[in-house]
Amino acid sequence: MADHYPTISLIIPSFNQGKYLEATLQSVWQQQYPNLECIVVDGGSTDETISILQRYARYFKHLIIEKDGGQSEAINKGLRLASGDLVNWLNSDDLLYEGALMRVAQWYNTSQRHEILCYGGTVEFGDHIRNRLRFGHTQGLPHRYFAGSCFPQPTAFFKREALATLGGLDEDLHFTMDFDWYVRLFLQYDFAPLKHLLSWTRFHPEAKTVGRFNEYASRPQPHFSQLLHSLPHTKLYTTTAAFSVVSVARKYLHRLQNIQP
Repeated sequence: MADHYPTISLIIPSFNQGKYLEATLQSVWQQQYPNLECIVVDGGSTDETISILQRYARYFKHLIIEKDGGQSEAINKGLRLASGDLVNWLNSDDLLYEGALMRVAQWYNTSQRHEILCYGGTVEFGDHIRNRLRFGHTQGLPHRYFAGSCFPQPTAFFKREALATLGGLDEDLHFTMDFDWYVRLFLQYDFAPLKHLLSWTRFHPEAKTVGRFNEYASRPQPHFSQLLHSLPHTKLYTTTAAFSVVSVARKYLHRLQNIQP
């Protein structure tokens, strides 16, 4: 790899995930990445989270502990503080895969100017489930980007210029805020799939996509419809392409609403 280590800003939104938080933080420090900017935003946890954060405080570039309006607002607070060349957020119950930050840095050093985001694979794990690998789609693009989450969020690292283009997440969204942001970003730039594992994604009863699965599964369909109607025709070149988007979207939504993790 080139000698240049881009600064990576990693935002960790946190709220009452103390039982998982320390493992998340350790997965970050074990990267041994030389130019890491870690920003933790906690929404006023009442469990053991605060004591864990205080114990690790010297490792954080920024630590915010205050009430907020939810995950989207917490992430936005971190995004406004991020000064790195690359940015991502990592939920306080997920983990970075060994060597993930070096892999991302390698991509950054060789990426094309029009490539603004890279993504890789994750290991889905948790109580009472067998570990399974999930990689982002590499075929059938760009339609899949409009149709649903076609890559694991913890693996998506983007260049900071994306924030100058789009700003932060829509704080009115609590389930589809990442999908909304990625689609709007894809309208203007290219994404790069990596053939590497970059994260571990934890499934547990307190996770929104598990404990509130029915609510989670009901959100993409109306949001997708609204988003599709608002899109400029930048990358929907033909009627055929539009039908392809809708076709993929229907398959994705059907799977999401009928198959629980």
